[in-house]
Amino acid sequence: MKKITNIFICLLIITSGLGSFFGNTISASPNDKIEDKNVDYEKIYLANNCFMYEKTTTGKLPPLDCGEDVDLNLVSAPIVIDGVPVYIWQHGCAPTAAGMVIGYWDSIGYSDLVDKSANEMIASSGNYDDYCLPLDNPSDIKPDKSEKPEGDEHGDNSVADFMETSQSVYHLSYGATWLGDIVYGMKDYINWKCPQIIAVINGGVSSFSWEIYCGEIDANRPVLLVVDCNGDGSVDHAITGIGYDDNHNYACYNTWNTDIHWYKFSDVAEGNPWGVYGGVMCSFTPGDAPNKPIKPSGPTSGKIGTSYTYSTSTTDPNGDQILYKFDWGDETTSGWIGPYISGQTVTASHTWSTQGSHIIKVKAKDTEEHVSLWSDSLTVSISKSRGTRSYLTRLLENLIEKFPRIAKLLDLPFFEKLLNLQ
Repeated sequence: MKKITNIFICLLIITSGLGSFFGNTISASPNDKIEDKNVDYEKIYLANNCFMYEKTTTGKLPPLDCGEDVDLNLVSAPIVIDGVPVYIWQHGCAPTAAGMVIGYWDSIGYSDLVDKSANEMIASSGNYDDYCLPLDNPSDIKPDKSEKPEGDEHGDNSVADFMETSQSVYHLSYGATWLGDIVYGMKDYINWKCPQIIAVINGGVSSFSWEIYCGEIDANRPVLLVVDCNGDGSVDHAITGIGYDDNHNYACYNTWNTDIHWYKFSDVAEGNPWGVYGGVMCSFTPGDAPNKPIKPSGPTSGKIGTSYTYSTSTTDPNGDQILYKFDWGDETTSGWIGPYISGQTVTASHTWSTQGSHIIKVKAKDTEEHVSLWSDSLTVSISKSRGTRSYLTRLLENLIEKFPRIAKLLDLPFFEKLLNLQ
């Protein structure tokens, strides 16, 4: 069970008149997260019409009355971010849409964000077992392990966990997420995975606009969009915005398939399918940690038993001295070596004892213990040493020459195979 935060936060948001599920463009802080399990958010929403307490409810299949795509013939001069991963609905549309955003940032250099499968990153097996089961629906919410007793559930380890998705103690059915938890869930997950970087995650409704959305796309930053997919006037779905065109249409992945979909960018209102209620914008800054080291340089092939040297460097934003750790891809590391002056090239050597492909990478930390991201990796192919084989072969040949009678008893090629020297 997660800690219960002060109900005062909930009351402050309601009485301040925020008509926003994120706040009017806020930077998320874990201390602001609304998670008092004694509060019936459904009743608060109905009593105050506060969209902080609206939620996404769509499941793994699109509603039968889901709005249709814009005719592709009407899409003019499209601009689409390249390389955004597309994921299919994984136990909640909000964590799935957020997962695509996080997966994109992971692919362009923040590689510590996703260290397991995409599905496990979005909603882990622990999340499914503890909060999705028993499978329920909004009209019949069944208790899961988010309820008492405390401590019988897994520790948070996926986006859905940090968003409180599906947790019955928050009056949520399978796959549902309160909109007020989307920003903070993304913030908390990223902080858990990469505490060395600063995630700037802003969400807004009254402050969100077509111009802001297009600006994010132009900056190559995908946007989590909260929408009303069937046009009944109520928010119901979260998707990942990846592009726009000249005719006020937006491109997205809608969590239900791998196609790029185009919808008209409009406000949420009855009769406006795929109307946009708001967006979550995500960017990163390195903070006080050293910058990500450059990809290690050095030989990409070699032999067992031979030492090879690799080099890298990075800089520290505060000019602090830097230590480096190489991961050699064989379950060993160099340990922290240094410190070195910011920007100085550092080298380290390693000898592999096993053949195969070894993926090496390096990270840095400054003398204040701020740790960088891992560098891009270098693959090194290590094979068996020919020198060892030649030496033993010559030894056997000398023995046969001196003792010719054993030649008939000793098959040299067979003996080499027996020693696994071929």
